Amino acid sequence: MAPIADSSLLSPLVDRFVARFSGPMNLRFVLQPVMAIVLAIRDGRRDALAEAPPFIHNILFGSGERTAHLESAARGLTVPAMVGTVADAIAQFLLFGSVQPSAAVLVGVGVLAIPYAVTRELANRILRLKARK
Repeated sequence: MAPIADSSLLSPLVDRFVARFSGPMNLRFVLQPVMAIVLAIRDGRRDALAEAPPFIHNILFGSGERTAHLESAARGLTVPAMVGTVADAIAQFLLFGSVQPSAAVLVGVGVLAIPYAVTRELANRILRLKARK
């Protein structure tokens, strides 16, 4: 049986990923999540005022408003995701002399999507709990 992941294939990917954190433009790994958190608090507040279900719960288990929530997230994150993707592409070029577009998209969007989803969920839940008191 063949190994699940050949270390000779995985090692360069890990090395390239780790190099992003210490190379040029590494401040984006702080600024992009902060921007995502600010946008998520804004959107979570809107959700709470509209008495919409929490974001992650609605995406995973809701049926009626799932599309609306995803469209709202896409509207709020399109420009930051594009900036993050371009920033990662520039950093790749500066670090490695070449650009892998799929990696730039994954890193550019991933750095935003996770903090955004978690913060929007928490903001909605916290503000709804405060409103009940």
